[in-house]
Parts: sequence; structure tokens; C-alpha cells
Amino acid sequence: MLNFKRSRLWFRQELVARLITTPLVRQGLYWAAFLWRRMLFQTTFVAVTGSLGKTTTKELVAQILMTQGRTYKSRRNQNAGNLLSLNVLRVRPWHRFAVLEIGVGAPGHMERQARLVKPDVAIVLGVQRTHTTVFESLDQHAEEKAVLLHHLNKNGVAVLNGDDIRVSRFTVPGKRVLFGTSGQFDIWATEISFRWPEGLSFTLRSHIHEIPIRTQLIGRHWLPPVLAALASGLTLGVAPSAISSAILDMPPFPARLSAFTIPGGAIILRDDYSASIESLNVDFEILRSIQLARRFLVLTDFSDSGQNRKKRLRYLAKEAAQCVDHIVIIGESAEYGRRRAVEAGISGSRAHAFPSIVQATEFLRNELRTGDVALVKGRTTDHAGRIFFGLLGPIECRKDYCPKRILCDFCWELGISEEDKKKARPLAVPSD
Repeated sequence: MLNFKRSRLWFRQELVARLITTPLVRQGLYWAAFLWRRMLFQTTFVAVTGSLGKTTTKELVAQILMTQGRTYKSRRNQNAGNLLSLNVLRVRPWHRFAVLEIGVGAPGHMERQARLVKPDVAIVLGVQRTHTTVFESLDQHAEEKAVLLHHLNKNGVAVLNGDDIRVSRFTVPGKRVLFGTSGQFDIWATEISFRWPEGLSFTLRSHIHEIPIRTQLIGRHWLPPVLAALASGLTLGVAPSAISSAILDMPPFPARLSAFTIPGGAIILRDDYSASIESLNVDFEILRSIQLARRFLVLTDFSDSGQNRKKRLRYLAKEAAQCVDHIVIIGESAEYGRRRAVEAGISGSRAHAFPSIVQATEFLRNELRTGDVALVKGRTTDHAGRIFFGLLGPIECRKDYCPKRILCDFCWELGISEEDKKKARPLAVPSD
């Protein structure tokens, strides 16, 4: 009976996915959402864009605004095309706020999406090395994101990352709020602290505020998303005390450096959604900060480096040798990567290569012990999240390749029991 229900769910999900990607349905959804947005004149729309950190920023902003009234937020990381249209259609007149993330995959994408959302507040986090195969340069990528600001509502506000030189130069038709780490901005952070396993903390300052901020987010790189959310909250009139409490209460989004203790006592640090080289370098920084534990890096591949697979593996081996005790490489070229890791200085007994996720998971199940920290990294279509779930219990999905762009957490084909899922306990991150 359970397999029949899963098959029926799979069929329904696949049918819906195919239907909403047909040109006629896609156009119909867009114009329906376009008209619906114009009718929601009492709802304040907040749009979030940037190369990295959109989903976490969206969650943070929504967490803050929920203290003021009913708030809608984009589902998961649905941020483009027909999924963005569907999210606009889900907003209701009784929502005081709607927080939507907007992604751009190629030149020309932002115009249509920005015109649809027509935000009252537009957040731009930064421009980094993502989508390098479709944008000729970071400047071109920045120009694409700047289009969002041209579609701000009358009296709209742009919340911009002042530390990003390209973003700070954006021209805005209305008011703009700059955030960053310099006192020349409208709000800025001082006394910034991150030390494993503590969450990011700092003091938020403005010309009228000085607010201590504590978070559950692991890594200093979360500073721009947190500052963007704080700036948006203050701009929309939220009290500082409500803002700081809301930020502290929000856990990491799944697979964005979310940490769990699994049966046996090891800690799995999941970063298996974004695989850009920028996010990989963040992972190296975090691994370097971990002391008194065996550190494992488990990786399928990464992207946006401008290099072929073998060059990517050489880079990986060189950097990993400075911050990990064990490296586990998965995929067709895994053995090549293992050899490069040994050459870079990792002991041969601590460099491991596996052609598949299934084999790597079995190895980790036998190798990990109490106190170990294993960071799991991979491209979206590699679905490295199956390693995490496979360490909790049996899973049904054993695909070598899956075109889905969703996390395994939300996939109807994963096939893990709810009882096994509950075996993972979120890592208690000290905030003091």
C-alpha cells in the first residue's frame, strides 16, 4: 500500500511539473500572477536577489516580519519562472507582507520577473561567481540584478550590500539603504564573531541603534544575509528587540550549512545545495575553524570555477589538504582526485574514492564515530543529501543522475521512513 501511494504521488508530481512548463500554461500563469499582484495593493512585497544567500535571507526577513503580521514567503527556494508566478498567486489579501526570492539564470531573465513582482523593498546581496557559463563577466551579472531596482514600486526602498563594490554603485530611483562593515553605511556590523560550533554574532550599529545580534547560522559568510534582513526590518518599522529575537530563533535552512548529530555521535554538516566555488571556499574556512575533531570533507563536485573536472579536483586537493583529516571524493574521476589529494599531503589511508553515493555512504556508516565532523558538499543534480539520509536509515533512491532541482528532503522518491528521519538531531549551537 505504501509503495502504491508513493507511485501515485510520484505520478501526480511529475504530471504537474510537466504541465506548468508548457509554453501556454507558463504564459497563462505569468499573466494571472501579474494581474493578481496589482490587486494586492495592501501587501508589502519584499524581493531578494543575489548570487548567494537568497533563500536564507528570505527566511530571515520573513521571520522578522512575522512579528508584525501575517507574512507569506516563497516556498523552499522557488525563485524563477513559473514557480515565481505560482508564489505570487499564493499571496492573499490578508497577508501584510510577502517575501519572495528572485533568481536569474541568464541575461534577460530579471526584466520579466521584476516587472511581475514590482517590489516595495528590493534586497541585493551581492554578485559572485555563479552562472559563469551564461554571464560573460561579473559586471554583466551585476547589470542583470540591477534591473530589479528599476521596477521598484513608487516610494520603494533598495537595500544594498555596500561591501560589494558593484552593488554599492547601483543607481536607485528612490531611497536606498546600504549595509556592510563600514561606518559610512546606513547600518553596519562590528565585533563580528564566529567560532565553531557557535553561531555568527556581532553588534549591529546605525546612527540611532546599537543592537547585539546572535544567530544559529554557522559561518561568517552569513553576515550579508543577516544584515540585509536587519536593514529591511528596521526600514519597515520593526522594533529592534523584536528583530534580534526573531533572528536568534531562526535555524539554518536545510542543506545550507545545517548541522545534525546522527546516531553514533558524529556531526553531519550539510552544504549539499549550492556547489559554487565561492561556497566551497566558505566550507574550507569553516573546516579550518573546527578543532579537536576528525574533519571529513565528502564531495561529489563543485561549479563556477571555469575549470574542467581534473583541474577542479587538483584545486580541491590542494585546499582540502590544509583543513581536513579525511577526504571522500565521489564520481567517475574520484580516483584521480584521491591521487591528487595524496600528492597534496593527505595520507593515503585518509583519502578515499568511490564511484557512487551508495558506496561512499556505506564507508561513512562504518568509519564515522562520536565527535567526527563530516561536511557533505555537491551539485544540485548530484543530490548528495542522500548521503545524510543514508546514514540515518535505508533509502530507495539509488540514481546516478537525477534532473530534479529540489532537495532530497522534499522528494517523493527518496523513500526513507519518517522514523529514520527523526534520528537526526539538530546541532545545539551555542549563542553565547
